[in-house]
Amino acid sequence: MLESGSARKYLLYAIGEIALVVIGILVALQINNWNEGRKTKKIEIRLLAELKETLMGDYFKVEMLLQFNQRDLSSCKVILKHLDENLPYHDSLLMHFRQANNWSKLMLVSSAYDNAKSYGLNFIKNDSTRTLLSQLYDYQMVWSNTMDERQTQYYYQTVVPELTDLFKFTSAPFLYEKGVKPLDYDGLRTNRRYRNILKSNIENRQQENNWANFIFTRMKELELRLQSEINSR
Repeated sequence: MLESGSARKYLLYAIGEIALVVIGILVALQINNWNEGRKTKKIEIRLLAELKETLMGDYFKVEMLLQFNQRDLSSCKVILKHLDENLPYHDSLLMHFRQANNWSKLMLVSSAYDNAKSYGLNFIKNDSTRTLLSQLYDYQMVWSNTMDERQTQYYYQTVVPELTDLFKFTSAPFLYEKGVKPLDYDGLRTNRRYRNILKSNIENRQQENNWANFIFTRMKELELRLQSEINSR
C-alpha cells in the first residue's frame, strides 16, 4: 500500500497537514511573544517617563531649598554685621532674627522610583543609570532625613533654650510672620552663645547648599540617562 500512488499522496498530505499545524503554532507563539514584548515595552517606557517626570518636579524642590537656605544664611550674616559693627537696631531686623534660625528639608517624591523597584530595576539597561537612580532615591533620601533629624535635635535642644531668654515670641501667626524681637538688642553684641548659634547656622546652611548643588548636578545627569533609556526602546 505504501508503494501505491494513493498511499503516497495520503502520506504527503498528512505530513503537510502536520507541518501546517506546527507552523501555525509557531506563528501563534511568535505573535504572542511579539504582543507580550510590545506590552512590556509600553510598561517600561511608562516607568521611565514617570521617573523622568518626577525627577523634573524634584528640580524645583532642590532650587527652593537652595533659595531658602541662601535667604536664611543671609539673615545670619546681616545680624552678625549689625552686632560686629555696632549698628543701631531697626524693625527691619525682626524678619532676619526669625529667618536666621530656619532650615529646610528636601523631600523627594519616591513613588515613581518605588514603582520601578517593584517592577524590577533590571529593565533599565545601563548599569550606571541604575546605580545613579538608586543612590539618589535611597542613599540621598536617607541622608536628607538624617540631616533633618540632627537639625531638629540641635534646634530644640540647643537653640530654643537660648532664644527663649533672648527674644520675645508670640503665638499669633500673623505677628510671628513679622519676626521676633530681641529683649535686649545691645546685650546680643556680647552674647557669645548667640553668636555661636548664628555661626553654626551659617555653616549648616552652607553645607546643605553644597549637598543640594551636588544633588542637582546628579539629577541633571540622571535626566539625560533616563531620556537615553527611553530613546533606546
